[in-house]
Amino acid sequence: LTTFVTICSSAFGGSGFFSTGFCFCFGGGGGGGVSITPVAFIVIENGKCRMMQINNYTSSADRAIAMIPELVDKVTELLKSDKKEEVAEEQA
Repeated sequence: LTTFVTICSSAFGGSGFFSTGFCFCFGGGGGGGVSITPVAFIVIENGKCRMMQINNYTSSADRAIAMIPELVDKVTELLKSDKKEEVAEEQA
């Protein structure tokens, strides 16, 4: 089973304008907008989690943050293999 989680960047905005002239005429307007942009996907497959970034990395800090899920998976695998070795030694 594979699960995809989308990480999005969103921005909302709006404005309004109201004006009256000498003849009490109404002039005005308004507007608004929404922007939702996908930035990355988190993929969970076979108990492992990884992040797939859509845009290129802009700094080394971005790259380091993107590597955190992979690092957690590797540490978890190391801990599991150490426990298996300890159990095997106790049984022998």
